[in-house]
Amino acid sequence: MCKTEYAVCGNPHLLEGSLSAFLPSLNLAPRLSIPNPWIRSYSFDGKEEWEVNPLYCNTVREIYPYSNGNRLLNVIDMAIFDFLTGNMDRHHYEMFTKFGDDGFLLHLDNARGFGRHSHDETSILAPLSQCCM
Repeated sequence: MCKTEYAVCGNPHLLEGSLSAFLPSLNLAPRLSIPNPWIRSYSFDGKEEWEVNPLYCNTVREIYPYSNGNRLLNVIDMAIFDFLTGNMDRHHYEMFTKFGDDGFLLHLDNARGFGRHSHDETSILAPLSQCCM
């Protein structure tokens, strides 16, 4: 229910929004841009390996930095976040270099998220389905 004293009201109860974050400059807090192992192909004539190989995760598990630590689990968490927001466009993720391999993933550039609210694209969950099932 919307009242005139509310600053913002949805239509009828949902509201679209945007969030911007100010990050320190790269001089103060350098970060790496790391390609997502489950990046999508944007070609009609070819597919990425993960799109045709259900055992693709076995390959990723052998590659540094996914072979030890929590990085692979963090990428799976990122895929779940992308699924919930409908973001099919995860090219890369970033990490602050100061924390090394133990750092957290920065989920920047979620612009394609929430674009098709009535469609669940299950292929976004490929890291989860290929690594955990």
